[in-house]
Amino acid sequence: NYRVLAAPNGLRGLEIAEKAKPDVIITDWMMPKMNGPEFIKQARASTALSGVPIVLLTAKSDQESKLMGSEVGADAFLGKPFNEHELMSVVRNLLRLKEHETEAINQSQYLGALFDAMSGGLMLLEPDGIVRDVNEHVGNLLGIAREELIGSEFLELLTPTELLRLTGIETFE
Repeated sequence: NYRVLAAPNGLRGLEIAEKAKPDVIITDWMMPKMNGPEFIKQARASTALSGVPIVLLTAKSDQESKLMGSEVGADAFLGKPFNEHELMSVVRNLLRLKEHETEAINQSQYLGALFDAMSGGLMLLEPDGIVRDVNEHVGNLLGIAREELIGSEFLELLTPTELLRLTGIETFE
């Protein structure tokens, strides 16, 4: 079951969508006051709607129109006449993808907080040795700001003596 909000034209549809913050938007290409591609551009520019999946319905089924719909930010493109089951399947798939995206963002935020809260130094390196991220403890240990460490080459950050000291390996002189 879905709650459907309708609008008489694209401009009013955008106003309604910004207030209602829907889970998905279905819009037509040909609408008065604001066509579908312009509606999508404005929705993508809106902080309230930028991440909402959008289905573009149209009688235009040529490749150029499909490409334009995709380029302006439509997540799905359905040609008219369309099958009700096809539309419902597209909506369900987009909602499922959005749910997975939300889960991934939540996990990333949780892992980021865990990463930063670790009491020991933790550094993430790319395979080529570029520092991808560090927690604050690493910056404190090295005396270098976190922002300066990210993107730098790990082996250029430390002298061999500093590297040995940080790893706890004893040196004899």
